[in-house]
Amino acid sequence: MTLVEQITEAENALRIPARDEILAGLKWLLDTGISYPVSLPHGEEEDAYLAVLKNVPVCGLRKVLSKIRNGQYENFNYAFIPLPAELAAMSRAEAKTERDDLVRLRETRQTLESNTKPAVHDEATKARIGKMLEAFRAEHRARKEAERGVAVEEEDSPEQIERWEKIMAMPDAARELSADEIAHRRTVSAKLDKAEQNEAAA
Repeated sequence: MTLVEQITEAENALRIPARDEILAGLKWLLDTGISYPVSLPHGEEEDAYLAVLKNVPVCGLRKVLSKIRNGQYENFNYAFIPLPAELAAMSRAEAKTERDDLVRLRETRQTLESNTKPAVHDEATKARIGKMLEAFRAEHRARKEAERGVAVEEEDSPEQIERWEKIMAMPDAARELSADEIAHRRTVSAKLDKAEQNEAAA
């Protein structure tokens, strides 16, 4: 199951119950011989529970109803269904595991998303990157001319410049580059790191 699917599943478990789900759960207990509390006005029991349980997590409500039916609570009066407010509090408490799971899953998603976002530079850093790229391109062209004995294009095209900007901004772009481009990018990155260290030490 993917992370997105796990989050969707956890969110669905913590949704509020539908009216019919609440009434069906109460009837499920009544059918076992458990009664409504005598303190509730006769004929108004369903409305009292619906008003209070409409905002509890459905997974918590189901757990409480199941545990009451199966006699899993200690020191509990199984002759009566808990009062609406008590049943609501018990339902929220029983949903703690699902709430904690959802928080953990969302934090995991946030961490993964933040790790894949392109790096964002301020204007001063962008300007410094531009100057260093320009200087390095000239050095790169001169070295290639000397190595290959051929003329190298004097200026990069706008498309090439835009590509290098994307390379500098996207940490995972290297897998799309040639070996020569990867070496070029690493050299530029090293120069940028050194420049930032010198600036910090100044």
